[in-house]
Amino acid sequence: METTLGPIQVEYLINNQDFTRQTNKVKTDIKGVTATATDEAAKMDALYKKIGTALVGYFSIQAAGGLIKDIATVRGEFQQLEISLQTILKSKEKADQLLSEVVQLAAKTPFSLQEVGQGTKQLLAYGFEGNKVVDVLRRLGDVSAGLSIPLGDLAYLYGTTRVQGRLFAKDLQQFTGRGIPLIAELAKQFEVTEAEVSDLVTAGKVGFKEVETAINSLTSEGGTFFNLMEKQSASITGKISNLGDAFDRMYNSIGQSN
Repeated sequence: METTLGPIQVEYLINNQDFTRQTNKVKTDIKGVTATATDEAAKMDALYKKIGTALVGYFSIQAAGGLIKDIATVRGEFQQLEISLQTILKSKEKADQLLSEVVQLAAKTPFSLQEVGQGTKQLLAYGFEGNKVVDVLRRLGDVSAGLSIPLGDLAYLYGTTRVQGRLFAKDLQQFTGRGIPLIAELAKQFEVTEAEVSDLVTAGKVGFKEVETAINSLTSEGGTFFNLMEKQSASITGKISNLGDAFDRMYNSIGQSN
């Protein structure tokens, strides 16, 4: 049952000392809580700022340390490639020119500078001339990009075929096993059926020259793999790879200056 206070009762409560004392205590408690909360909030805010400043400083130091390490690592990789090229070509001028072309090639392809650099050293070791290496790499890179196979694997297979001077049955299987339509190209060259190509290979009648012609045909205008690296460079993955190469070139430039 709801009770309603009359005017006299209300006046009695307001003037009652106990009521007044209790009311004042509640007010004091509320003020105390409010003051404490404000004070604590200020303290916490200051603490968070200190922690934030410390963390920013920590991560800034960590970032700077990481940057220096990255610069040193990339510059070291460039130096190793420079030394390798100079040793193989026996000329700093030729090595510098080839390195410049390799860097430019990597910047326009989905392959990293490390991959292109390794492929360059492989082909030079297999006897390819320095002024022809970049063109060979471009063609092998188009095939690699089209079939999603490591550039180094194809450089090894192509290079060993050159050193051998001819194509062996096991090497033909390596090419075709990776999806490279070498048999079809050789059949066109010799004007035979694809079934007869194996006999020609076994008989030693397919030399490196014929393999080179086949790869050139596949990667020239109108060929299956023509210009595939450039096309893939336009993809998200390719752009990320190119961005990484750009950072490497920047780091190397900083490393050379310092």
